Amino acid sequence: MADMSLRGFVYRNGGFYMSENILRIQNVEKYYGSRNNLTKAIDDISFDVNKGEFVAIMGASGSGKTTLLNCISTIDKVTSGNIYVDGNNITQLKGSALNRFRRDKLGFIFQDFNLLDTLTAYENIALALSIRNDSPEVIDRAVKNVAEQLDITEILNKYPYQMSGGQKQRVAIAGILAMEPKCIVLDEPTAMLDPKGREEVLEAVTKLRTEQGISIVLITHYMQEATLADRIIVMDSGKILTQGTPKEVFSETELLLSHSLSVPQSSELIYKLKKAGFELPDGIVSDDECVDELVKLIKGV
Repeated sequence: MADMSLRGFVYRNGGFYMSENILRIQNVEKYYGSRNNLTKAIDDISFDVNKGEFVAIMGASGSGKTTLLNCISTIDKVTSGNIYVDGNNITQLKGSALNRFRRDKLGFIFQDFNLLDTLTAYENIALALSIRNDSPEVIDRAVKNVAEQLDITEILNKYPYQMSGGQKQRVAIAGILAMEPKCIVLDEPTAMLDPKGREEVLEAVTKLRTEQGISIVLITHYMQEATLADRIIVMDSGKILTQGTPKEVFSETELLLSHSLSVPQSSELIYKLKKAGFELPDGIVSDDECVDELVKLIKGV
């Protein structure tokens, strides 16, 4: 099991660790429209994200996941409820306090890279640090450090038009990482990338969690990306439809398909074979697991 809470501890990657809450969504609701024509985009949602935890949020178009992202990023305000980041209730922040939160506590990565075309990779990464008035020595050290972590040292002098999509996204991630946030939220970060670019970005994201202990919230519609997470939250009509480890969530194939949601091809194949009467286990997510079970089935093991 990827993640399990037990009296202040979290079970992850084969061991128990003391849990430290980084992001808390508490009874959040969001309405749009006038009094006589209200639309509830988020309907009483609550969940936590712990330090070093990788949570994927999935849902069809109109499920509320983008509205939730906008509320977390303070682009939009909640109608009711609270959002805590590192213990701070961001729904109560205003002015300079809100600006400091946006700068220091939470990083956001979007699908369109957010790089300035007239700046090199080095200058794009250094930009936020410069605005924060860090010294040139601190900036240089931070830029080179995150560039090494994300394997982009060789492209620091290149401009965005000279980079691949995967390289641009890793530069964008480096710019956020240099600010040392507690949590990074990624909104469909691989949507505009080819398979190689997606692989590069996902490898970088996974490394942030495993090596830096940074909490990751990934909003995605790619099933295979979600399988990398410790926990998946599936949204539908502004509510949480289901949540759990990838194995737990994708074992609910019938529920997901009934809400027009996709599942990994391996999970769907196993589901169809089980409906046809074959005895196969739940929780098949990866292609390798699927192949192993099919080989056993054919051999009669």
